[in-house]
Amino acid sequence: MDKTPPEIIIAELQQRILHMESASLQFQEDARARIDELEIENAKLKLENEKLKLSGGPYEA
Repeated sequence: MDKTPPEIIIAELQQRILHMESASLQFQEDARARIDELEIENAKLKLENEKLKLSGGPYEA
């Protein structure tokens, strides 16, 4: 059986939890940044679509 003291096991588990939480926060930040990029792109496309509608272009909906 493992003779590692409980304090060491607890400390290692706490370290792993901190690492996982840090990684999770990074993924969340990356996802938020990507959402922001997509919202900007969507707004640009909507604006372009409105311009085409007003000009009577070939893509008029």
